[in-house]
Amino acid sequence: MYVVKVTGAVVSTINNLMNVDEAQLEAAANEGATNMAVQSLESQLQFVNVSASNGTYTDVQPNLGVQVSEYPPEELTEGLTFVYATNDPSGELLPEHMIVYKGKNDSSSTTMETNPVQAQLFLPPSIGKAIRGNNNTRVSFVLYRTTSLFPSRSLLASNKGKPYNRTSNTRIISASIGGMKVTNLSEPVLTSYMPITVTNDTSYDQNTYNDTLVDVTNPVCVFWDFDADDGYGNWSTDGCQLVAIDNDTGDELLCQCNHLTNFAVLMDIYGGSTLNDKWTYILDVLSYAGCSLSIFFLFVTIVTFLSVRKLRNPQPSRILMCLCISLLCLYIFFIILASLKTVTMTTCGIIVGFLHFSLLSSLAWMAVESFNMYLLVIKIFDRGGIRNFMIKAGVFTLGVPAVIVGLTGGIAQRGYMRYDDGICGFLAEIPMIGGVLVPIATVIIYDSIIFVMVIRRLSRKVAGRQLTKPIYKERLRRLQNASALIILMGLTWAIGFFTAIEGASVSIQIMFIILNSLQGFFLFLFYCLRNPAARSQWRKIFCCRLPPADETTSMGNSNQFRERSTTDDQDREKNCCNVSSCRTGSYDLFSRWRNRKGDTTPSTFELSAESTITSKKQIYRHNDDGDDVDVRQNTFDDDEDGIEDGFETAFGHSVAKRL
Repeated sequence: MYVVKVTGAVVSTINNLMNVDEAQLEAAANEGATNMAVQSLESQLQFVNVSASNGTYTDVQPNLGVQVSEYPPEELTEGLTFVYATNDPSGELLPEHMIVYKGKNDSSSTTMETNPVQAQLFLPPSIGKAIRGNNNTRVSFVLYRTTSLFPSRSLLASNKGKPYNRTSNTRIISASIGGMKVTNLSEPVLTSYMPITVTNDTSYDQNTYNDTLVDVTNPVCVFWDFDADDGYGNWSTDGCQLVAIDNDTGDELLCQCNHLTNFAVLMDIYGGSTLNDKWTYILDVLSYAGCSLSIFFLFVTIVTFLSVRKLRNPQPSRILMCLCISLLCLYIFFIILASLKTVTMTTCGIIVGFLHFSLLSSLAWMAVESFNMYLLVIKIFDRGGIRNFMIKAGVFTLGVPAVIVGLTGGIAQRGYMRYDDGICGFLAEIPMIGGVLVPIATVIIYDSIIFVMVIRRLSRKVAGRQLTKPIYKERLRRLQNASALIILMGLTWAIGFFTAIEGASVSIQIMFIILNSLQGFFLFLFYCLRNPAARSQWRKIFCCRLPPADETTSMGNSNQFRERSTTDDQDREKNCCNVSSCRTGSYDLFSRWRNRKGDTTPSTFELSAESTITSKKQIYRHNDDGDDVDVRQNTFDDDEDGIEDGFETAFGHSVAKRL
């Protein structure tokens, strides 16, 4: 009687254990606790006294049901069947729904007539024939409602980042005979199951907040191997195979195995955490549209800087163009990856590798831009700067990403990217952390330190001057641009990490797509649209007779000239496409001023002004940052203010007032 109470306590404890939070059970499985619990239950069932219960001990809890009986050897030669039948496949277990009978079929059972069979196990006659002696043989059956005591560490790891959840989709049914290890049977043990979740079932989708249809595929018959995974236990297919999928609905699964243990069926369950066709289409459209938009603006930025010598020569401009090229490659490989429906694992690895490399190269060029700003503001070098700076920067921005990609792929190998049945995704969770998030965090921290140092230096210099020079304004503008861009990229891929971990919500995926695809547009906005020289070039192309930005702003100290030039600009816009009358430079500037006075004869004043401006160009040179440097006084003048300062130097304030 005491053993019966102990057995009841063990069964009740195991039942309560199955109610524990899944995450806590997974942690317990890592200590081997769940494996020990199942084995302890099976051992205890070998000692329970069945004679006190008419030869059968039965204990059914909401999550767990056990039945132990003793049979003479001759009865086992007919075979033995254990059945669980109910109309509520996901409900709690009930004693009246568990049946054990001799033979393979029992048409007399009223329970089976009114309730469909959810799980069934048939012990073949060969087991009884193999038992020697005349003593009764103890046969134990155990039914588990859920898989909570059988967490597979390999499945938990492989399911992350996949569009489905591979798990046991049936009851777990177990049989043991007299505590013996039964293997290599001449007749297989037959099991049949009805899946708990079937295709076209509805499941609440946390992404779309609607009920969605579930798709269940790829059934595999398995058993729980206690010795697998270094003693932690794992599902194994050894000795088991799927025999058939019966029924008109294709739901009933038939398996056979040549040994006894805990049996189940693993299946791939799509739904719930996956997106339906509507949201998939919306996300695809956003991805293609955003990437195409960024590719266009990156191309415009590159062409603009290449077409103007003044823009392409300075070192910061060359860094910017390299960054644009890296981002351009990033978007191209992103579109290639998204457009391929099915690829081989090798092709997937190559595309993901190039995508990973392009992303890291873009980050590296951002770090180079910060370092260049540090050299220009904190460590002011001579005119030559660092020798072969761009070559060294190129080696850094290509070499370091290549090393990171190589190490990440070499260590992770098949776990480098998300790949399943021809569907290729980006990096898996661990490579995403080590290969993307760690470099991003490193670059953000490095850039933040540089930005703080630059701001402090610029603040001290500006505070000591009565008039803020354009060179410092330009530095601040570049600092703002670089800060905004690195924050944008860091935020983008921080959100991207959550999309790679597991089925992320639609809102997170939309945020990632928008931020990622618009990086090229923001780069164009920060570095190209706000650049006066770039705007001047566009005016020359699209409206040739409009004056360049430096001409308009060069007369900024004269309100009278601004009023006149505004009127003239409006007149010239009417004949914008008259290419023959398109002129820029100092001569055209003074010609317009002379024409407004009604004088068409070249004046000595005009020639003097023109020659003086030529002299201005001779004493000014461009530094590596594209700014005008007065060789004599070592002062910095911005391109927009250079002509005005030249007039004041040559003629004094009286000339400026006359204009």
